[in-house]
Amino acid sequence: MRIHALNVEEALASLKTVAGGLSTGEAARRLAEFGPNHLEEVEREPLLLRCAREFTHFFAIILWIGAGLAFIAELAVIVFILYALPATGCSAPRRLAAPAGCWPSPVQP
Repeated sequence: MRIHALNVEEALASLKTVAGGLSTGEAARRLAEFGPNHLEEVEREPLLLRCAREFTHFFAIILWIGAGLAFIAELAVIVFILYALPATGCSAPRRLAAPAGCWPSPVQP
């Protein structure tokens, strides 16, 4: 039934009522047949649990793993540049950091 598409008279007829409301006898009959007209309150999840659930579904975990791998890869590159290249005597990081002429020339004994 699409009650929103009906005019007032058709809507009242479909609900078996009148514009003035139900009679006392009809209200008592409907109360006995259908019970009281109330909504039960549903227990909600705690906010912290709902927030944690947003970070632990399948695609979020895939993103967490990707972020961790990217962080480890970036850390490995930084460690390589800072420790491995200077130890081998490579001056590439120094050349990449500033244009020629900015670094003082090494002192020759």
